Amino acid sequence: MAEKQPVRNALERLVPRSEVEKAVRDPKFGISAPVVRHFQFVVVLADSGASADGDKINALFAALIKTILEHHAAITTSSPSLLVALLGAPFDEPNSPEARHALVDALGRAYGDQIRVVHGEADAPVGLFGGGGLRQAYDVAIPRFAEILAKLVALPPGASAEFDRA
Repeated sequence: MAEKQPVRNALERLVPRSEVEKAVRDPKFGISAPVVRHFQFVVVLADSGASADGDKINALFAALIKTILEHHAAITTSSPSLLVALLGAPFDEPNSPEARHALVDALGRAYGDQIRVVHGEADAPVGLFGGGGLRQAYDVAIPRFAEILAKLVALPPGASAEFDRA
């Protein structure tokens, strides 16, 4: 269980300890090894402008993260301008198109032309990826992610689009 401690510590900042314990012990969550799960995803590109200073970008990201977490989504990826949120992984709920659309609508209302969003649902491996110990991260292998990114950058600021499953 020692190799799972970094994951446990990170999750305990976001969800109740009892839920973390369930996730660590239950193989369906992919903590022991990646598992294929059905989930909803929301990919957000922040358009804070080329001239935006670090404080403005940080404030936008903090607000985006707050909104995503208020909708009980997990953030698996973040970069200087990109967030990937999941509904239905690592925890079962919420995992519905309605929950995903509620999150997308909330993001659009709150941040308008500061963001672009592509969203959809997939069946894909989720769990710990990477080397042992601290080099592992809970993540997801979203199918056709390059196509999702291409669609995302092609959108005008303030737009969102659903990504059709193959």
